[in-house]
Amino acid sequence: MIQSISDGVVTVDSNWRITCFNRAAEQIIGISRSKALGQHCYEVLKSNTYRDACPLQYTIETGQPVVDLTVYLANADGIKVPVSICTPVFRG
Repeated sequence: MIQSISDGVVTVDSNWRITCFNRAAEQIIGISRSKALGQHCYEVLKSNTYRDACPLQYTIETGQPVVDLTVYLANADGIKVPVSICTPVFRG
């Protein structure tokens, strides 16, 4: 189901390693799912924003989601691509 979503979806575990990387994320970032899985998110999702304030870390530390934060991620060719970041809070 996540593979068919037209938005890029990336999930990470408690060690910041990518556990899900759907087809749309592959197209946006320009690397394969098999290469992304298991990598630290900051190694694949390269952005100047993450150096100072990682949206995911903010959500984990505060329990507050980040909604529609526009950032630029560098794709595999080094081209900056605008993306909208959402970090929902999942409890379970």
